[in-house]
Amino acid sequence: AEDLVGSPLGTHRLLNFKGSPVMVAVGGGLPGPGYTFITDEDESALISMQDGVADLWGTLVDMGATPAGEDTWERLRVLTGVPKPGAELTEDYNALEAGLYSAVSLEKGCYIGQETLAK
Repeated sequence: AEDLVGSPLGTHRLLNFKGSPVMVAVGGGLPGPGYTFITDEDESALISMQDGVADLWGTLVDMGATPAGEDTWERLRVLTGVPKPGAELTEDYNALEAGLYSAVSLEKGCYIGQETLAK
């Protein structure tokens, strides 16, 4: 996994940690450096992985990572204005309100608030 450090966004590797597959991808969904870890959805694999979570965190910290749990990630997501499906990405908000103005086309597509944004 050390070869992922400094790699382009989206670069990923399938690794094995304590007998469970873990996909590690460059990019944490927030501005700045980060990584995403995806574990197997199989319940038995998740149970065995839970036994090794502390070891995984320890290994990552030893490699220089700054751990951030789900609550911290959510706070940072809101502070940096990153929209989330089911929260800001609903029919209740247009692209401007969700902070996605630069990510939409004013000439094509069909999305909530398109006519308003085009004015």
